[in-house]
Amino acid sequence: AIDSKTNPDFKDITRSGYPFYVGKIKSGSTFNIFKEDDKRYVLTINGLSASCVTILINRKVVANIYFPPWKVDITDYLNNGQNIIEIIFSNTLFNLLGPTNYIDCFSDLRISPRTFIDYSKQTNKYITVRYGFDSVTIYQTTIL
Repeated sequence: AIDSKTNPDFKDITRSGYPFYVGKIKSGSTFNIFKEDDKRYVLTINGLSASCVTILINRKVVANIYFPPWKVDITDYLNNGQNIIEIIFSNTLFNLLGPTNYIDCFSDLRISPRTFIDYSKQTNKYITVRYGFDSVTIYQTTIL
């Protein structure tokens, strides 16, 4: 498990010491906002690399998102003043089970046992997937 003592880099947990981690990763923070009645507030997760993400505002699940765009209207979950945001993203089994030594693993759409017969397409270097996100943006809008 990832614990708070290790402080992984949520931009890329793979490179920050968890290349074979499988599961969910939670990042959280607090922020202040003073809502305007005629505005909607949309949260966007920038640069997300994960199989799905759960967004919580003030400990309430706002959405589970499985496909881009990685954004959701959070207006109804916000308090005036301080709010808690939690992002829980899930990764896949790719870095654990592979194929992590197959050069064309991201471009070849069909990987089967026959894939591994051609040793010219294999490398001694691990090829891993980045898991994480770059940043979170909350913006105001009048239209959704």
